[in-house]
Amino acid sequence: MTTSHTPGPWCYQYEHGSYIIEAPSQTEPDKIQLVAELVSIEDTKLIAAAPDMLEALKRIAQMASRDGKDIYHDMRMIRNLAVRTALKAIGEAS
Repeated sequence: MTTSHTPGPWCYQYEHGSYIIEAPSQTEPDKIQLVAELVSIEDTKLIAAAPDMLEALKRIAQMASRDGKDIYHDMRMIRNLAVRTALKAIGEAS
């Protein structure tokens, strides 16, 4: 499957008055590529969590399409995944 976005994981850091979001380079091993440069830490945390949110949504969709034999277990897994991903998006988890 080919992606049209920069694959994660993305990380951010503060440099020279703005927040830099970076990801591993897809073309040059051991290099980092710039994904975005922002001023707001809240936007930075949310955008840096985008690959994790996409992966969480894919996993939730996959779990929801199963036969539902153990729906309670699946719902606990979905809830835990959603909470972890949301916490990362607001900068309260790594």
